[in-house]
Amino acid sequence: MQVADTISVREATVSDTQDFLDLLACPKCHSELRVVPQPEGFACEACQLLYQLEDGLPNMLISEARPWPGSAAAATA
Repeated sequence: MQVADTISVREATVSDTQDFLDLLACPKCHSELRVVPQPEGFACEACQLLYQLEDGLPNMLISEARPWPGSAAAATA
């Protein structure tokens, strides 16, 4: 998977996606997040949670995170 060179979040644009990802961390365990193209959002491999984009903004609320499709939790849900 190739990551785009820019991410637009509302009016703000980060010129380097990696710089943006370096600012983000899983709100539950503080691990690194990775970009997931479908459904669009950010996944934490440690927690097996997906934080989806809603209206172009990342929803980082733990209570609204979804089981990440690569996780065992998603297979049992």
